[in-house]
Amino acid sequence: MPFAKVNEIDLYYEVHGKGKPLVFLSGFSTHHMSWLSFVEDFQNDFQVILLDNRGAGQSSAPQGDYTIEMMASDTLAL
Repeated sequence: MPFAKVNEIDLYYEVHGKGKPLVFLSGFSTHHMSWLSFVEDFQNDFQVILLDNRGAGQSSAPQGDYTIEMMASDTLAL
């Protein structure tokens, strides 16, 4: 179960397959497992990247508000 230190938090992610990256993003209160049923369909043609946004799933949940901009920055840093 890989974690990356991103913007001072531990961000959980998974990588499946090879090829051009295809990132599946979850909503505010969901996590990477929401996308697991799609991995098999795409992993032969893409490097599928699943992640848990800050405050969700296995990623760190720091105190304070979370914004779309913060989560976008986390994703880009990953």
